[in-house]
Amino acid sequence: METLMKRNSAHLMGPMSLTSGEPLSLRANSRYAHSMSGGAGGSGIRISRSTSYGGQLSSGGGSYDYQFPGANSGSFTIFNMINGNAALSICCDNAHLAAEDFKIKLDYEMGMRQAVEADVARMRKMLDDTNMTSLHLEGDIESLKEELIKLTKYHKTDLAELRSHIGGRVEVDVDAPKGQDLTKIMEEMRDKYERVALKNQEEVKAWHDSQITVVQVEVAQNTTALKEANSCLSETRRRLQTMEIELQSILALKASLEATLREVEMRYNMEIEKYNEIILRLQAELTRLRDDTQQVKESSKTVQTKVVTVTQTLVDGKVVSESKDVQASEKVVSA
Repeated sequence: METLMKRNSAHLMGPMSLTSGEPLSLRANSRYAHSMSGGAGGSGIRISRSTSYGGQLSSGGGSYDYQFPGANSGSFTIFNMINGNAALSICCDNAHLAAEDFKIKLDYEMGMRQAVEADVARMRKMLDDTNMTSLHLEGDIESLKEELIKLTKYHKTDLAELRSHIGGRVEVDVDAPKGQDLTKIMEEMRDKYERVALKNQEEVKAWHDSQITVVQVEVAQNTTALKEANSCLSETRRRLQTMEIELQSILALKASLEATLREVEMRYNMEIEKYNEIILRLQAELTRLRDDTQQVKESSKTVQTKVVTVTQTLVDGKVVSESKDVQASEKVVSA
């Protein structure tokens, strides 16, 4: 877009010079327009077609070079102007590309600058930390110096008191044999204590190694026992789970059997109640029958009847022979 605007501005700037490709001045433009229009009173020309950049201008196939001697120079000028505009557009494109390159370089430099600024900020932070540490150390040094001054002061005071105490004593010179060399005695005692300390250190080291060995053995044993206990615990848990599963199944079976037992008891109770009702009804009927029988026995009377069968033989209306058959029978008559 910027290149197109530059090209349009180049076209608006007018024709270019023949030699340098720079824009012509206003006076040169007016002269060029005056020459193209044929002067102040000329009729002017109209360029209809151009066969080539350096070719002659024609209108209808005829040549007007003898009539317009400035036409060729005008077309040549236009060609030079076009070339100048093309060169200017190329320069503008090159400048645009160079600007893009500079922009990329600027972005890269800005990134480098930001990285350097970050490093500088980090280094400044490290410097601040170092300064703070230095201040703390300086404070410690000052406190140590003060403590050293106090100790020196106390030492001088104690030394002065000791000197004054020693100065107040009475010195008595006694002829005595030369004493032992205290430095030598101290060296011997130091060597002795160093040997004792080294021996104790070796004994402590040996005891420590033996204790470490014992502890390692105990740890190994405890590890083995722990593994066995873990395996036993796992087996116990597995058995517990199995037994819990069996217990659940047994409880379920117990519940189902109890439900079945309750159903059977209910059914048997219903049947027993039905049979008891039947028995009670039969007993009631039996009692009633017994009562009826007893009542019948008490209130009945026995009636004995005799049936006499008489057989007579009649002859001419007269009884010739007669026979009798007597049968006894009982008839129960209710009162």
